[in-house]
Amino acid sequence: MTDQKRKTQTSNGGASSGRLREAASLFLFLALAGCGSVGANGHHHHVAHAPHHVRHHRPAPPRPASHHHRRPTHHAPTPRTPAGLVVSHCRWQDPSGSACGSVPPPRACDAPDAGVVEDLSCTPGAIDPRVTQATIDKTICVSGYTDTVRPPESYTSNLEPALIHSYGFGFGPSGSELDHLVSLELGGAPSDIRNLWPETYSGRRGATDKDALENRLHAEVCDGQISLARAQFEIVHWVRFQPAAATPANPPASAASSPPAPPGTSAAGSGGNCVSGYDPCIAPGPDVDCEGGGGDGPRFVSGPVRVTGSDPYALDGNGDGLGCT
Repeated sequence: MTDQKRKTQTSNGGASSGRLREAASLFLFLALAGCGSVGANGHHHHVAHAPHHVRHHRPAPPRPASHHHRRPTHHAPTPRTPAGLVVSHCRWQDPSGSACGSVPPPRACDAPDAGVVEDLSCTPGAIDPRVTQATIDKTICVSGYTDTVRPPESYTSNLEPALIHSYGFGFGPSGSELDHLVSLELGGAPSDIRNLWPETYSGRRGATDKDALENRLHAEVCDGQISLARAQFEIVHWVRFQPAAATPANPPASAASSPPAPPGTSAAGSGGNCVSGYDPCIAPGPDVDCEGGGGDGPRFVSGPVRVTGSDPYALDGNGDGLGCT
């Protein structure tokens, strides 16, 4: 091989090596700069490169809705007081649309203590949120207030026999009083079924005993002796706070043949048809309150009334022997 040929090959090899080195340098520069290409104008175009191990998949189409995958519907819990009473917004004008509760199935309720105490699982008691400690002077302590909130007979007349069936009682409406567990004079919900139950007249305890406690608690609340919340608690657990009458309660004489007297009916009696311990005479029957007072009746008596016995209607609030003074 001639020297000239060897020089040419060496020169070509050196040029090739130089071009390789330049290409390697350019590749390294581009790699460090994160560039994919250089435009004709000399500007670098940045290209985001995914790692070689990441594969791009087209997102799967949404799955059709199925009842097996629906989220459960959560209903808001029924608001209650610290004592467990339902805070009711029931209005008798629209019972189905205002959460008034529902009549329990037949024989679903069990009244303990020989049928004289409500079943709290069926009748837990409900209060009207419009009546609070701050509003008693504008509501329950105003004479005649209960008449403004009491539901009409057209609403309650069908409830009583239905609730008697729920409790499995063997008597009809003439043997019971459709009672507000938390009475209206203590801020009870007027129309809520969870605050209504068929309270018997007969037996060791009865409507007369509870009515006496209702009147006493109402007077104590309005006199500032106890709080409204305390009174509501005591009336729900009324047998713990009201001594039993000296003699067993019996159905009122008129109950077997006629419904309880409507509001505003006089309680005056005559002859031997009188409740023992009152002068002038008071006839047996549903609860009696003083006319012009804050009671909810349904019967009223004009005072003064001399109290000489057990005072089952709690007319003598201060124990001085005179009621409705």
